[in-house]
Amino acid sequence: MEMTPEGRLEEPGLVLPPPIAVPEGLHLPFSFINLRGDRALVSGHPKQDAGDGSRGHSVSWVAT
Repeated sequence: MEMTPEGRLEEPGLVLPPPIAVPEGLHLPFSFINLRGDRALVSGHPKQDAGDGSRGHSVSWVAT
């Protein structure tokens, strides 16, 4: 039996974040995955909260 990609990720305990949640009515003018011949180009995304997929909060600081 062939294992699914999801099953292969779950086996070692890896968990993918939920899809990005954008505000209702917001249209993103690009695709997160673009196919070019036999290649798939996957766009990155900002940090997400693990629970609901909303954008996570970043804290920036400089060590002194």
